[in-house]
Amino acid sequence: MCKRSRHKLPTLFLAVALASASTALAQGVATQDDLALPLLDLDTPSRAPASGMTTDPGSGTLALAALGQGRWQVACSMATRVLARQVPDGEALGLFALCAAVQGDRQTAAVTLRRLKQVEPVRHYSVLAEAVLNLQDGAADAALAALDALLEARRADPLALYFRGEALHALSRDAEAFGAFTAAAAEWPDHVPALTAAVRLTLASTDAPADQLRVALGLAERATRLDPWQRAHWRLLAELCRRTGQEARAQAIVAQWLSTPAPGAAPAQ
Repeated sequence: MCKRSRHKLPTLFLAVALASASTALAQGVATQDDLALPLLDLDTPSRAPASGMTTDPGSGTLALAALGQGRWQVACSMATRVLARQVPDGEALGLFALCAAVQGDRQTAAVTLRRLKQVEPVRHYSVLAEAVLNLQDGAADAALAALDALLEARRADPLALYFRGEALHALSRDAEAFGAFTAAAAEWPDHVPALTAAVRLTLASTDAPADQLRVALGLAERATRLDPWQRAHWRLLAELCRRTGQEARAQAIVAQWLSTPAPGAAPAQ
């Protein structure tokens, strides 16, 4: 199997030709970049802090709560700060190893994994981090086998479900990948990466069944409510509205959220 570049998985494409980027933006059509399914690109701006969620270093448990909301940057930063205080916190150490793996920092991941394996009573984060590294190496079959074994013991583990979706997608088993992403979203309803991954898989198919389109529409609606400043989410929702025969709603989304370029600015209400 061919190698993957750094931390990106293969890009999903619509099977039909899309308009140019400028035309697509004006029409609110999901572009090829919108349909890309990355292995958690931590360079993407994180969501605004949710109500009640502090950015205090706290503990690994608090970092995991941020991760459950899809706020990867915040979770990684919090885990790093916990460890910098030399607090013995297995959750923070596990999240730190996973973040290092996702970011492609293989040296840090390797060092942290060695330490994690000494303190982790039951392998969890070490399996996840190694699965991510396998995905980056193009060994999706090995990643899937490890994640399936983990899910036998932790059947509803949202992180294992999410990365299982990534592995299945890399193996071109997208129907199963959709199920894995929706299962992860069922456990972590605020996890935008799982929501949008399922939506992108749906839009990348020209023959997605009506029930899958309806599920994806609900997931896209939730993603825009949770992370309304990401214009890509609104383009996905507009495209799904078109695919489900809601042209008027698609045009309304374009008019309210996509017509005026405003990088980094909140859209007009």
